[in-house]
Amino acid sequence: MTKKTKPKKKLLDSNQSKTKSFDSESSFSSADELKRLSVLFGERRYEEAVKLAEELTARYPHQVMGWKAKGLALQLMGRNREALTPTETAAELAPDDAQVHNNLGAIYRELGKIS
Repeated sequence: MTKKTKPKKKLLDSNQSKTKSFDSESSFSSADELKRLSVLFGERRYEEAVKLAEELTARYPHQVMGWKAKGLALQLMGRNREALTPTETAAELAPDDAQVHNNLGAIYRELGKIS
């Protein structure tokens, strides 16, 4: 007698979000936008990076990269209070992203929320 088993749920890999899957046409930032963000960070043009990140978060609110970039750019400009919300949003969207949690911890430390 053979026992019937339920199919196992597919586990998400580290590149997938728990909130939404992303296809390249409808909800994922274009490669050009991500490359532009990288250039802006490399050139320390953080104000411009914040503006681009805000565009990304408006168009792709369930995609972590815009939130992560906005929080990091604000953090690098010393605007930790402003960086808190986008970084917390990034942590919610990507709970396994160690870099986001590291950034969040640094913001908390700077704001005196942890010692």
